[in-house]
Amino acid sequence: MHRRLKERYQLLTPSQIATLCGLFSAVGYSLTNSVLKEVAKCDPFLVSTIKAIPTCLLLGPWMVVLYRRGEQVFPSLPITLMLIGVGLLSQFGGNVAFQEGLRYVDLAIAIPVCLGVMILTSTILGWVVLKEATTVRMIVSSIVLLTAVVILKVGTTQQEEISTDQPSQKVSTKQEAQKNSPSDSTMKANGGLITTSSDHSKIGIGIYLIVFSGVSFSVLATAIRYGVRETVPHSTTLVILSIVGVISLGGTTIKRLGIEGILATAPIDLTFMTLAGLLNAISFLALSKALQHASVVYVNLLNASQVMMAVLIGIFYFHETLTLTLASGIGLTIVGLLIMRKKKVAPETG
Repeated sequence: MHRRLKERYQLLTPSQIATLCGLFSAVGYSLTNSVLKEVAKCDPFLVSTIKAIPTCLLLGPWMVVLYRRGEQVFPSLPITLMLIGVGLLSQFGGNVAFQEGLRYVDLAIAIPVCLGVMILTSTILGWVVLKEATTVRMIVSSIVLLTAVVILKVGTTQQEEISTDQPSQKVSTKQEAQKNSPSDSTMKANGGLITTSSDHSKIGIGIYLIVFSGVSFSVLATAIRYGVRETVPHSTTLVILSIVGVISLGGTTIKRLGIEGILATAPIDLTFMTLAGLLNAISFLALSKALQHASVVYVNLLNASQVMMAVLIGIFYFHETLTLTLASGIGLTIVGLLIMRKKKVAPETG
């Protein structure tokens, strides 16, 4: 049975594996981000800590199995130190910053901004650090997708203006927005990092946090790709990053909230955090597998499909309004992905 699955798996080309894993990762991350939006009112360090635990529990035993088989599990010391450093950046600068940004920024805005920054940064890092070739087709695809990101951002702004001008039509949406954007006193009670009184200042700082998280995640993706070149098992990479997250974020959470504060968290919120962790672990595993067979730029362009997914989730789940501008942004996202799809993926080396 295992041999049949292995033979079927080998029938897929590196390009197909990268594309399937990349798209699966995009769907998983879209669901993860939707769940994270539900707990945006909670402490971002607590959310990020709980989110990191499932990866340790799922992949930790598998590393033990590989070790008992005599396979290489632990990378060299320089690679390990690099992964620890990148892990700290991705946990604090990526996960915590993104979660805190969701407190003030709509999901349909946060995802396009984060992914747009990731695409731009990964293009630069892939060229400078990894010496990966960037073709004209990839550049055109990046420009189209970044244009779609801008249009979607404008579209979500128009949507907010419509909701503000017609509050009576969206009573439930307004109540949901108030739920996801609590008052300053509520934010302090839940460990919020920002207590600025101006809504515009909060949105602005939230955008900066999302941008910084995009840069951090791009650095993480580049490090994973570099580790793959050094024959580091991607399961090892995930476990190291998760352990770094659980220890560093867990310690910070206990210091900020205390044990009593953690135990006071609503059970439904803890359930959402755990679900986000499970989805994130599966998505991260798929992302790492895609990075084994394709460049950082290609995988991040696949992940750009989250832009369209985030807008659709916003419309059908969070009951946001679909404007002509939003529809244009979705169309451009599809065009950008189709352009990128014709790019031949570099096969796995080694």
